[in-house]
Amino acid sequence: MGKKKKDPNEKQNPVTLDQVEVGQTVWVTKIALDDDENMRRRLQDLGIIEGTRVVCRQSAPSGNPKSFLVRGAVIAIRTQDSSRIYVTTEHPEENYQDSEVIE
Repeated sequence: MGKKKKDPNEKQNPVTLDQVEVGQTVWVTKIALDDDENMRRRLQDLGIIEGTRVVCRQSAPSGNPKSFLVRGAVIAIRTQDSSRIYVTTEHPEENYQDSEVIE
């Protein structure tokens, strides 16, 4: 039996930043904070825009907040905010913004 080929037109369940596991790399696809312009602007100022690579670095013992590596800086984001940032595990072809990896 062969592996089932992935249909590029198949819709995937949306994943949000709060669902990302420690060590996982994702790319931002959408920031759904239209009703909170201050937080949206703050995240953009920190470099979180569509196409940005984000690596989950740590999680608090309670799971909230998590810290993420974004463009060379480690930032903590609360679950109530990270749950409204949509991401993908697949490298986007367009608008790719790399995040410097710090080990």
